[in-house]
Amino acid sequence: MVQKSIDQEQLSEMGIEAPKQLVTKYYDKSGKICEQDRAVAKVVELPDEDNKNTIVSYYVKHGRGQVFDPHGIDMHKTNAYNFQFKKVDEEIFTNYNKYLSTRREIYLISARRAFINKGY
Repeated sequence: MVQKSIDQEQLSEMGIEAPKQLVTKYYDKSGKICEQDRAVAKVVELPDEDNKNTIVSYYVKHGRGQVFDPHGIDMHKTNAYNFQFKKVDEEIFTNYNKYLSTRREIYLISARRAFINKGY
């Protein structure tokens, strides 16, 4: 028996909701959405088992035990091998994203302190 692929329209006709896809958004050093190779932060949205809710995970680049600073000493090291994405909570990501969009160091300091205090 050959199984054909079913498209979105056929699933909705049968009353079945199509499974949601994994969505990843990458953010560059100005806090805007970009391509993966220029990213310093990302958000991953994953549907749960029921496809009713979405699980959101936040990531920021880090290296040498601290959050990556694309406007400071790490300016030209966005793709360096020793800077990798680390899963963080929403507070750290929000402060880091505010720093990226405003370049006010108070947000970077807050993100770095929370990063260290929470044991990342």
